[in-house]
Formats: sequence, C-alpha cells, structure tokens
Amino acid sequence: KTEMRLVCYPKAFTAESYAIPQGTRMIGVRAFYGYGSLKEIHIPDSVVTIGNEAFIYCAYLTDLSIPESVTSIGKGAFDYCFDLTSLVIPGSVTAMGENHFTRCPETLTVTVDRDSCAHLHCRENGIRYTFPDANSWLFE
Repeated sequence: KTEMRLVCYPKAFTAESYAIPQGTRMIGVRAFYGYGSLKEIHIPDSVVTIGNEAFIYCAYLTDLSIPESVTSIGKGAFDYCFDLTSLVIPGSVTAMGENHFTRCPETLTVTVDRDSCAHLHCRENGIRYTFPDANSWLFE
C-alpha cells in the first residue's frame, strides 16, 4: 500500500491559504519551508505524522490546528513562524521533537490537553499554554 506524503508545498502556489489533500498521511521534513505568503494551512484528519521543521519559516502563518489523527510532531516543526499566535495540539500527539517554537512570538498560546505530551513540552520549555476548557492562558 502506498502512503501519501506531502514532500514539498508547490513553489508555484502563491495563495495565502492551502488545504493539504485528504488522504495525506505524512507532512514531510521542511515541506512548507520558507513559504512566507501562507497565512492558513488546513491539515486533514488523515495526517498521522508531521516531519521535522515541517512549517519552519512560515513567517505569516497565524494559527494552526493539528487534528486528532496526528500522533507525532518532529523537531522544530514551528520554528520561525513569526506571526503564529494560536496553535492547537491534541492529546493524540504522543511524540514531539525538540525546539518547536524558536523565534515564535511571545503572544503564542498553545492549546493542549491536560497531562498530554504537548502539555508537558510547553510546561518544561516555558511556552504559554491553555486547556480547551480553560478561561485564560497558563504559564507555569
């Protein structure tokens, strides 16, 4: 069985929004590297793995919601996303690499499930986070 993998966002595309095709199982290493025009990326619930530095230097990406289907996020996936202010990482993610938020704005808030891998990652790295049922952000 062939696994659908997004290797690289098409360079000819100049849109501000992109929907990853349904059926894609993996977002490859540096798949969106340096695509500064993108403000929105829609990830389908078929994606299971997000590769290392998948969204690095997506400078204008403002918010991103990871679907429940994703179980692992590679290192540095969101580094240098200068405008990223909201990120949702579900409890289904059980493996996360290091250094996910280098040069992201201080206003970034990551929504995580309590006691999840993402919750522990944010808490250990001083990243502002909140829970889906919380009324305000937390910073421990």
